[in-house]
Amino acid sequence: MATDLSARQHPRLNRLYGLSCVMKWVSTLCAAIMVVVALGLALALIDPSLDFLATETAVYLDEQERPYADIPFVQRMGILCLMLVYFGILIAMAWNLRRLFSQFQELRFFELATLNRILLAGSCLIAFGVFDIVEDPISSILATLDYPEGQRQLIVGLDGSELFFLVFGGLILVFGWIMREAAAIDEENRQFV
Repeated sequence: MATDLSARQHPRLNRLYGLSCVMKWVSTLCAAIMVVVALGLALALIDPSLDFLATETAVYLDEQERPYADIPFVQRMGILCLMLVYFGILIAMAWNLRRLFSQFQELRFFELATLNRILLAGSCLIAFGVFDIVEDPISSILATLDYPEGQRQLIVGLDGSELFFLVFGGLILVFGWIMREAAAIDEENRQFV
C-alpha cells in the first residue's frame, strides 16, 4: 500500500509515518558515522602514525594494551580484516534498517521487500553476535603472534552483549517469518474472495 494522504490522516498511521521518517535518518546517520570510524581505524592500522584519525589506537589484552605501532604489519592487516568484517556487519545492518524504515514510512507493512528486510535485520543481529564471540580470540592471537611461544595470548570472553544480539536477532528472525506467513495467508484469503 503506497503512502497516500487519506491513509496518513489516521493518527496511528501518522505517528508510524513520523517515527519511521525519524528512524530512517537516525539509521542513515549511524551508518555514516560507522563508515567514518571504520575508515579512521583502517588508516590507523595501515599506518600507525595516523592514530589521531582513530578512536582506538591499541589492541586491549587482559591487563595490558598493545599499540598498533608495536604490532607487525602482517598481523595488523589480519586485525584490519577482522575490523572490516565487524564494521561491515554493523553498516549493513544500519543500512538495512534505513531501508526498512523507508518501507514503513511508505506504509508498506506487508510487502515482500519489507518482510525480507525484517528477516535480514534478524540475520544481521545473529551474525554480529556470533562474530562478536569469535572476534576476541582471533584478534588476541593476531595481536600476540609475534611474541615468543609461551607469551602469546588467547583471550576468550563473553560479556552478555553477544547473548543479547543472538537472542534479539532470533526474535526478529522469528517475527519476520511469522509476518511472512501472515502475509501469505492474507494473500491466499484474498484470492478466495
